[in-house]
Amino acid sequence: PARKGLATACATLGALRLQAGRLREGRELLERAVEAQPDSADYRVLLARAIFNSADTRAARAEIDRALELAHADAGARELSGDIYDREGLLNLAVGEWEKAAVSGGSHGLAAKIARGRREMAAEEGMGRESSRYFLVLYESGVSRDVVEAFFKELDLAFDVLHDKLGEYPRDQITVLLYAKADFTSVTGAPEWSAGQYDGKIRIPVGSLASPEESFKLRST
Repeated sequence: PARKGLATACATLGALRLQAGRLREGRELLERAVEAQPDSADYRVLLARAIFNSADTRAARAEIDRALELAHADAGARELSGDIYDREGLLNLAVGEWEKAAVSGGSHGLAAKIARGRREMAAEEGMGRESSRYFLVLYESGVSRDVVEAFFKELDLAFDVLHDKLGEYPRDQITVLLYAKADFTSVTGAPEWSAGQYDGKIRIPVGSLASPEESFKLRST
């Protein structure tokens, strides 16, 4: 009973810390809850969510897999598993998990995730891929090599600036998608005037940019 009470208290406090944006404290409290009650799928899902929100995708995957071993049909665990696959760039697996979550109930946002995942998979067919230490860039065939390299430079510059200011950096590659304008709108559902979107991935409509100089104009937007 004492361990159960400790786990409940830590999980409750951890959830409150997460809601307040105090990710590190929330994660530590949820780790204590899982330590006290290791067979609780609910606590493991909460911990996986905290880890996922702190951009530690590999650790989040390990934790959600443990939760699914305990509660195979848990809709919340399945949905989060899909979210993690989505961030990892494994869209076919993500959509599969979201569909399983929908069968088990799931959140109101699942239908939109499934529809967006299918649109994105269609848009990504034939896209080129280039990666650096921190970024994975996917781009349409009409985007020139010079523009892709220019984006890498801009991304690295932004990464260094934010790292210096925040003292933190993501543990996993950040996915960046460079879309044609029509594909960007169809995948994201964003309005025509939108110059980009972030939903765990950076999405930018580059249209038919032909040179690095044109890509630099995106800084102001």
